[in-house]
Amino acid sequence: MHTPKQVTGKDNDLLTQIILSSSAIINKQKKALESSDLSLQQFQILKALKSLKGKPASINNLGEYMFDKMSNTSRLVDKLKAKNYVKRAHAQADRRKVEVVLTKQGKAVLQKAERAVNRLEKTILKELSSRDQSGLSKILSKLKM
Repeated sequence: MHTPKQVTGKDNDLLTQIILSSSAIINKQKKALESSDLSLQQFQILKALKSLKGKPASINNLGEYMFDKMSNTSRLVDKLKAKNYVKRAHAQADRRKVEVVLTKQGKAVLQKAERAVNRLEKTILKELSSRDQSGLSKILSKLKM
């Protein structure tokens, strides 16, 4: 796994640190998900479906849960369907609309993946107190534009 070297300079040190930290965390998440045979984007879709507690979601609705708004949600759902992690069906009310639901197999692989990601989060955050974590969360929220 490649971690870019830090570029020094007063003008952008803080933003560079944030970007490098984000990149390192994403790479570690991808590595943690390898044993579940899921990409980070597929993991996000399964988590979104789990949060809906069995209710179906449209492709457009699932796209709203994605970190990367440029991701091709339909293609990701097709890959999950091929693995039997989700089912696609036409909506009863509007046959043009396709709805997606999590399968039992999808729930099982999601539980495995969540355990791996949760272990990773604990490892990453173990050096930060609850107060530090709360403060960091507030600061990062201010940076979202």
